Amino acid sequence: MPKVTYNDTAPTPDEIRAAIKRAGHTRAEFACAVHSALRTAEDWLAGRSPMHPGLWELYTLKTHKRPAFGPGKKPSTPPKFQKGDYVVATKYHDGDPGDHFVVGWYDEPLIYTDEVRHQVVNHVGEQYRGNGFRRAQKISEARGRWLVERMHEIEISGRSVWAWVRESKLTEKPPGSKISKRKPDHV
Repeated sequence: MPKVTYNDTAPTPDEIRAAIKRAGHTRAEFACAVHSALRTAEDWLAGRSPMHPGLWELYTLKTHKRPAFGPGKKPSTPPKFQKGDYVVATKYHDGDPGDHFVVGWYDEPLIYTDEVRHQVVNHVGEQYRGNGFRRAQKISEARGRWLVERMHEIEISGRSVWAWVRESKLTEKPPGSKISKRKPDHV
């Protein structure tokens, strides 16, 4: 692998790690703060590629002017899911028509400044949306199947996906059913 060189303003991996530690962030929180994928941030931290100076400046400005999540500080909305919960999630809170939504498995919370977003993954653990989803609700596999079967109707209906979730009226998992790791469809 070729050696990565750094220009005068790009931070070294040690500088990045020190800034993350000072801010009290995790690697995921760091990546979110600079609107980058976790894998990209890990490449910067491992020295496989240099961090763009503009992103470094953004991170240092954010962490010096805003309080970081750390000891004694909490995000505005605590996560209410466990890894592996079956969920429906939308990009925005209101789930307006045309809003991206998915049916999948809850992975982990993603903290943006003062907002908790939700990471949702497919059957092989791949994230649907790197920036997470602003709204998620735990559902049964039967409700998820009901939504997936009506996905085209939902897309063209002009109604919020959350209205469809309420309408599904499948609040309980059918007796004896088990959530399988099959691939859920998403929009």
